[in-house]
Amino acid sequence: MTIEGLEATKFIDNTCTITVTNPANSALTIHAWNLRADEAGCSSTQALLTAAIKKLRTGGDIETFPKESFLNFDPCTFIRQDEVESLAGEVLTADPDGLHECTWRGTSSYVVGPFNVSMPTGQMEGQNILDVAGVRALEERDEDSCSVTWLHRKTARESFEQLRVRVNSHDGKITVDEACKRAKDLAELVITKLPKP
Repeated sequence: MTIEGLEATKFIDNTCTITVTNPANSALTIHAWNLRADEAGCSSTQALLTAAIKKLRTGGDIETFPKESFLNFDPCTFIRQDEVESLAGEVLTADPDGLHECTWRGTSSYVVGPFNVSMPTGQMEGQNILDVAGVRALEERDEDSCSVTWLHRKTARESFEQLRVRVNSHDGKITVDEACKRAKDLAELVITKLPKP
């Protein structure tokens, strides 16, 4: 199957998912899905991708965001590599992952963030409440990583831009306590650099 001249892959299971190569950057793909796994669901998914491809080809934005939105920034350049290194150790690579996420891999840990997580879930068991640069945040630990999550700005009645920084211990080379310290320090850096909502 093709969409706007691009090879596309359709997968139907419990949803209808269609993936195409991004015409603006062939190293990336775009996918969309519909919870309806029937012909009508696949039709609307294809129509959505068609509109997105046309916008990308004309250089237009698919969606515009307010100036205070994190979605206006490239996550791999929003925090500079030297800033990540000063707080989390040596960085060997920094690679985009999806539209709003960057992964910095280092010798002792790797950092993922900051990225949009969408609908907030509220505090869950095993999470600690922190104050990070005057912002309420949640810290969540597991056996080899720690993440700090906070709400940046309200986008609609029940939706927020929620950002998260996660630090993994990279095969136990740092403790979870150290991963949490690094995650909190990086979250503070992001918060202080973000435009205020």
